[in-house]
Amino acid sequence: MPGYMLQLNFTLTIPVDEYERMVTPVAHAVAAVDGLRWKIWIVNAAESQAGGFYHFDSEAAADAYLAGPIVTALRAAPFARDLTVKRYGYLAGPTTITHGPVDANVPANIPSAIIADMSHAVHSPMDHVTEMPPPA
Repeated sequence: MPGYMLQLNFTLTIPVDEYERMVTPVAHAVAAVDGLRWKIWIVNAAESQAGGFYHFDSEAAADAYLAGPIVTALRAAPFARDLTVKRYGYLAGPTTITHGPVDANVPANIPSAIIADMSHAVHSPMDHVTEMPPPA
């Protein structure tokens, strides 16, 4: 597999702007983690949630990060509670086609003739949906 993904989420106990001020200097330490390709910092202010999507070179690099000092400090941080960790591989071909920021050894551009040839066989599970319901 061409990399490994983590998703960390937690409940934020401080306002998002204060959290951003606190973690911006830490971003340099995160960027220097061995085997980390990138991290996207995520927040949902309305639900007091924060976390990140991480792309590592390998599962071993992700494991080392989870056992390391940054995640240890996050688990003890007074601004975060209820930390959850999800682990994922990913589908390199479709991710590359949809411009996902991953390094994959598959062609990013599929000739339109091939796509047209496949279009009759590919159906989205959303094909029957004409209108999305409003969020609950």
